[in-house]
Amino acid sequence: MTVRGVTDPTLAPLIAAADALDEAVLIVDAMPLVTHANAAAGMMLNDGPLVGRTPSDVLGIGISELLGRNTLITGPVLRPVPGAGSGLMATVIAVRDHSGAMQGSLVVLRDLARDHHDQRWLAQLDADRAALLAMMDKVRPGDDLTQTVTALRDALQTMDWIDGAMIMLTPKAGSLINVTPDMPPELGLTIGGEIPTEQLELLIAATERGPWYLDLLDSRTRELVDHQLLEGMLSVGIRASAYAAIRADHELVGVLSIASTAEDAATVLAGRLGSVQDLAHLAGAVIRNQAITYNRTNALRAEIEEIIATGAFTCVFQPILDL
Repeated sequence: MTVRGVTDPTLAPLIAAADALDEAVLIVDAMPLVTHANAAAGMMLNDGPLVGRTPSDVLGIGISELLGRNTLITGPVLRPVPGAGSGLMATVIAVRDHSGAMQGSLVVLRDLARDHHDQRWLAQLDADRAALLAMMDKVRPGDDLTQTVTALRDALQTMDWIDGAMIMLTPKAGSLINVTPDMPPELGLTIGGEIPTEQLELLIAATERGPWYLDLLDSRTRELVDHQLLEGMLSVGIRASAYAAIRADHELVGVLSIASTAEDAATVLAGRLGSVQDLAHLAGAVIRNQAITYNRTNALRAEIEEIIATGAFTCVFQPILDL
């Protein structure tokens, strides 16, 4: 049986198992040479082709001692790559045939730096959610949509990683309307004004799929955002913005935009997309009824304006005249 160059029948079944795992896994034969590396290992090590190389070449001399134990063992490895840290731990599992003879090893890698990052991210998310829960007790719907949005915007901006917030509603397919008062004049966004973007439908579609962010310093951003709006955002110090869907009864009724002026704004928002979505859920809960009313009223107004503009109203009155 041959699988991706593996001829040993003992090691071959491990290929499918390794490829199904999210963890980084190397399969090493008895030589020892790396026989297979799953996608996660390739991404973690980022050191070119791995198959056919010795484990020491890929992971450093520390792996040789672990492989030599011929049993289940975990230990640190120091990669022989300039600038690489020593934050990798390898768990080596001996692979034997039916007679007990060693056929190779399964090497599962863990990035300790990434584990630490994940722990910090979870702690950060918990802190953001605690702040959100505290905020919910203070934000109440006002007498009209403007009052409600103002209260919500002011509450959002009390969070230390948010430098600006804007709420947009979708009165008709393919449109976004700003309903946030007191926006910086440099942005040119008035209440009831449409958000100018080059690819508005793409922006809405992306938001429906999940929270995302935009690095305003990235040249590719100009393909999405109106040039004048982009220049206005940059002029007031905004470096990145994040977007999440505001929903009512599982239907998209608007978009929440969060702005950051931090030096590493894109990194800040990229690491807090889960929190941005939580805030959008809060926005949906607070403005739900007023947003639905606003959208339906404006959609009806747009339909009436279209009927008048096209003269389609004649089909309504003609039968009456015939009578």
